[in-house]
Amino acid sequence: MSGAVRLIFEYDGENVRLVSRQHVDMAPPPSDALDGFAGQKGFWAELRGADGGLLYRQVMHDPIRRDVEVFSDDPLQTISGLR
Repeated sequence: MSGAVRLIFEYDGENVRLVSRQHVDMAPPPSDALDGFAGQKGFWAELRGADGGLLYRQVMHDPIRRDVEVFSDDPLQTISGLR
């Protein structure tokens, strides 16, 4: 099968679980560097082969939101952010 797989996760505190897996007819973006990142911190997704070898890597922004936008019922109030 060609194309990509879209994975959707949900989280509650420190618990993360896969809730949806869908095949999509589109090409994924090109891989980021497969080496040269030892000892670095951050967020990325990896695709590994059956032998454990790294095949694909996509660096991303922090996927877990730590802030929330709150809207008031009062139309004269502005939006506020909570952390």
